[in-house]
Order: sequence, then structure tokens, then C-alpha cells
Amino acid sequence: MAAQGLGNVFAEPGVAEFLRTACQYRLPNGRPLIEIHALEGGGEVLALFGATMDDHRFSSMFNSYTLGDNSRHSPGLILLMHMVTECARRGLRSFDIGVGRAHYKSYFCKEPEPLVDTFLPLSPRGQLAAPGLRAVFAVKRGIKNNETVWAAIRALRRLRAAAVARRVD
Repeated sequence: MAAQGLGNVFAEPGVAEFLRTACQYRLPNGRPLIEIHALEGGGEVLALFGATMDDHRFSSMFNSYTLGDNSRHSPGLILLMHMVTECARRGLRSFDIGVGRAHYKSYFCKEPEPLVDTFLPLSPRGQLAAPGLRAVFAVKRGIKNNETVWAAIRALRRLRAAAVARRVD
């Protein structure tokens, strides 16, 4: 994430502790609140998915994969294939890979499901905030749907990350 100029949300105070607790929590039916699926090799975690599910739908919440030498073997895709197979074996009807575009998702999804952002103000303060939030999300969606602009933003993030890395060294 740092190489892409993105912040590490897992480093924010309380996030790791929350996830650790949530992964250990069991629902009344005995199922874990969050399932962790991982592919390991040579003492390294090569890919990891955290997901939640009910009796019908499996929903991926977060994932990670190695950027090391083993990345050339597509460990995330290999793990995802095992997860889809396991969900089918369990009789689940729906597998949600998660929000966002990524090349690996095209192996399983012919077309993306549309994402809908809804802002329902429930207070006077919310009524003031909702139009601004709608506008911000509309601009963000427009940027991400324009490949040229989105590529430029990703390049700027990488440049910023490289500059930060040089200052740290």
C-alpha cells in the first residue's frame, strides 16, 4: 500500500485490536464472525482474505498478498479459486469479492455489480451534510471512471510514496 501511496488503515489506533477480537468472536451458531483464509509457503503468508458470511452469501472484507518473489505465481488468485470452490461446496449462493476494480476479479465476474452510495439524512445536521457528501462521492466516482485521470492520480500517489520513502532513508 505504501508503494501505491496509500495509507495503511490497519495501522490506525484500535484497528488491529478490533480485527483480532472480531476474528476470534463466534456467533451463536458457532460460526466465526470473520473467517480468515490464507495461503502460506516457505514460511511466508502469500495471500490472505478476511470475510464474513451468512447461510447464503460470502463477503470478502479485506485481502492482502505478497509483493515478494512468490507474487509471480498469483497467490491471491490461487487462494481465491480455493475459496470459491469451498463456498460452492458449502452450498453458498453468492460470493462477493468486494468493492473496487481489479484484474483478478474478471476471472470470476463477467461484469461488475453497480455500486450505489446512499445518503439518508436523519437529523438537521445530516440534512446539511448530505448534499456535500453526495457531491464528493459523485466527483470520486467520476474520477475513478475516467481511466486517464485515475491513472494520473495513481501515478501521483506513487511519486508521493517514493518521495516519503527517500526522506525516511
